[in-house]
Amino acid sequence: MIRTSSFNEEDFPDIVQELTIKLMMVFPKYDPEKGAFASFVRKVFLNSGLKMIIAKRRQITTVPIDSIDLGRMIPKKRRSAL
Repeated sequence: MIRTSSFNEEDFPDIVQELTIKLMMVFPKYDPEKGAFASFVRKVFLNSGLKMIIAKRRQITTVPIDSIDLGRMIPKKRRSAL
């Protein structure tokens, strides 16, 4: 996850914490008769990690309004009419 464009190395402690909390929350659902504990952990981490990546990519990036050049956004033909 750290290697994705959405996260950087500074996010690592937060990612570990989020995944640990998630694992603790779903641990009561673990059933050894259904599979190995390592498989359970891998599935929890994979699903949670993918959700974190999607959520991070959906965050809205704000841009200061004064940094937008509106003249470049309007075609030249329409600028002359304004």
